[in-house]
Amino acid sequence: MRVAKLFFKLLFVLAFLFLIGIALLVYKSRAMFTDTITIEGFFLMNACGENCLDIEIRKIKPEKYQYIVGETIDPYQPSKTELENIISGGYRSGQSTFCLVGKLHKHKHGFWIFATDSYDFYTESIKSGKCD
Repeated sequence: MRVAKLFFKLLFVLAFLFLIGIALLVYKSRAMFTDTITIEGFFLMNACGENCLDIEIRKIKPEKYQYIVGETIDPYQPSKTELENIISGGYRSGQSTFCLVGKLHKHKHGFWIFATDSYDFYTESIKSGKCD
């Protein structure tokens, strides 16, 4: 009887910790900086397959985000098709540098050992070429 109570208490604590972990994961995946950020980056054609739009950051504004230069972002929009068309169209025409404006997520996406090396970037606008 005593072992059963101890087992259920342990099971309850583990379930509670699991739920806290899930809540933290959801928070980390949605937390964004409030600043509008301008990124000049280079499209990495073979970064992770055909459906990947990874862009390596070359320049970033505001200056306080300089620590992210050299990292990669995974740009997204509600309609990813439009974003894919702009990037692939620019790349096919010989343009591999893009200027993106939007909101940067605070954390790289993924789950512990399955995490990727890129930050999600909500793209408000994008154009081929360097930023002005």
